[in-house]
Formats: sequence, structure tokens, C-alpha cells
Amino acid sequence: MRLRNLLLVGLAAALLLGLAPQILRPTTVKAAGGEAILTGTIKSAAGQKLAGVTVSAKAAGETITTTVFTDESGAYYFPPLSSGQYDVWAQADTFDTAQGTVNLNATQHQDFVLKPVKDFERQLTGDQILASLPDQTPEEKKLKRVVRNSCTSCHQPNYILQNRFDADGWTSIMDLMKRVNVGGGYQGANSTPAAPIDYFESQLAPYLAKARGPEASDMKFKVRARPTGDAARVVFTEYDVPVIEETTPGFKYVSNNGSDWSLGTPSSLYGAHGVHDAQADLAGNIWFSYNVPNRVATVGRVDAQSGEVKWFKVDGLRGMAANGHGITRDQQGNIWFHVSPGVEGGPGRLVKMDPAAQKMEIYTPPAGMTGPTTVAGTIDVDC
Repeated sequence: MRLRNLLLVGLAAALLLGLAPQILRPTTVKAAGGEAILTGTIKSAAGQKLAGVTVSAKAAGETITTTVFTDESGAYYFPPLSSGQYDVWAQADTFDTAQGTVNLNATQHQDFVLKPVKDFERQLTGDQILASLPDQTPEEKKLKRVVRNSCTSCHQPNYILQNRFDADGWTSIMDLMKRVNVGGGYQGANSTPAAPIDYFESQLAPYLAKARGPEASDMKFKVRARPTGDAARVVFTEYDVPVIEETTPGFKYVSNNGSDWSLGTPSSLYGAHGVHDAQADLAGNIWFSYNVPNRVATVGRVDAQSGEVKWFKVDGLRGMAANGHGITRDQQGNIWFHVSPGVEGGPGRLVKMDPAAQKMEIYTPPAGMTGPTTVAGTIDVDC
């Protein structure tokens, strides 16, 4: 999962744990209970101390990644981590990713020097690269709105715009996408095309080729400022979610989960599909819906302490699990999720999960009922 997107582009759920504890400046101390402190400093190649840089650490063979930011002096401090070997990496937009390995059995210092990278577009989040599309003329502003409205509802614009194509290439992509449904299925050359893309295609192709084509672009990239102050003192925890074997044969975990921004936004080609929405319960554990046809799971639960994943199945047809979709939490702490009608062949269903007891109650709309219950959608709580 890409850290800045938080909710599951790949198969990782992220939980914002809150403000870091009071920052310590350790020398050689060792934390209690087989834990140790990881710290260091991040500088640019020119020697400038860099604030707000993202620094991540993941123990070898484990599924939990912890991430912090550097402070105003370019220093970072992790909360106490279990002893062991860790992969550590630091990254910031417009810089190449720096990587290292540490054996953490007492306080360890891992410093990094970040080198600038010329072509950094693949690192950018969707809102940044979308905001950078040309909009200097009324025509450009119109086409930018068309891209936003027609090409960003089901996936992020950074996935589309991380690559470069000439006008013919962009036309080929639009010829495909205007006949693809919300589930990603191609409807055939004779299907009814998406009207906005079909109508504006001849204008969009040269517009996109000018901005994201093989030739030099005059795009002015709007890179977001890195966090400072209290915003740079949060601690993020990410959890890898295993791939259900029958949905993606050959994968146990996603091969590119977005944690290295320089690789660009990942896709299902890396096994990254299944997890749809996620919601933390009041104990801090993460519940997520699973939206790929399979025989194992409708939703899953990540134990926030161990990272262990437990699957839960709502029966669909012919032994399949019903597809999970939207998910939310009510004021009492119950987790609610919506079952897609895709596998069911009928109306969707609502399910209430008691997260403590891990028991489900399933609510099925009456036969013949029409309206929002017949389609998959988002779910929320009426306060």
C-alpha cells in the first residue's frame, strides 16, 4: 500500500496510531523487553538537513511496517522496535529512494543521503499530478475537468499519468477504457461507449500527449510541502495482507505494494487486488472488505498487535464467498459492511459484525425491493 494513500491501492491496510511519544535522544540505551531504538539523520547530497522525509522500517520476514518523519533538524526517531534485522528506507518527492539494513539489538543510527532525481512524476500522488495538468487556457481547463470527471472515479490519476504516450497511444487507451465497466471488464467493441470519453477523445489525445507524451513537457509539477511540526510527529503502521491463492496464483503477498514510491503506482499485475475498503474498530484492529470472487473471504481482520489476518465468509452462490464492498463503524463500535450483488445474482446485503465477539448478523432486503439495495455502493452511518 502506498503510504500517502493510506487505504489499500495494494494489499496493505494502514492505521494512524496517533502522536508519537515524547521524543528521546538516545545514545546507547536499550529499550525494555527485547526492544531497541532506531534513529538517524537525513541529508541532501548538498549537505542540507531534510525535514519531513518519510522513513520506514520493516523486520525481516515480518508483515508490519512502521513509518516516521524527520524533524526540523533532519533527524528521525522510531518508537521502540523489537530486536532483529530490519530493512530501512527513506524517501521524499523529487529524491531517489535510499535503502539500508540494520541489525537492531541496541540503539542503532542509520543515516541517509537523498539524491535528487530528474523524472520524479512516478512518485507523485494522484492529486499532485492531476493538479499539475495544464490549465492555462479555457480549453485546457475544460479538458482537465474531463480527465478528472471521467478518468479518476475508479482508480487514481497517478496510475494513468505515471506513463507517457503519444496521441495515438492515448487514443488507444481511451478506446479501451470507454468500453470497460466499473469492475474492470471489457464490454466488447460493439458495446455502448462511455459518452464523455467518446465525445472528447479527439481533443483529449493531443492534450494528454502534450502533457504526458514522449516529448519534453512544460507541465509545472505542484509538489506538496513535506510535513512539519506536529504533523511530522505521527507514527504510521502498515500491515501486509496475504493474497488469497485462488484469486492470484503464485502470489503470497503483493510483489509491489507501493511502499517504494519510485516504482510508481502498482496495479493488479503485481497481485494487488482484493482489499476494497478498510475501517478500524475501537480496539485499533483493522477490518477490510474483500472484493474479488473467491471461496474463502468476504471480509478480513488484521490484528493490530501481531499483524495476523483472519478471514470471514458470507456465503454466496455455488460455494463462493459473497463479495465485500463498503465498510464503516457505528457509534457502538459495530463494523457494518455491504455485500455486493455481483456474485449473489440478486440484491446486496448488509452485515453487522460484532468485532469483540467476531459474530455476524446478516440483513437481506425483502424480495422485489428495488433501489440502492440492489447495487454495490458506499456505506455510512446516520448519526
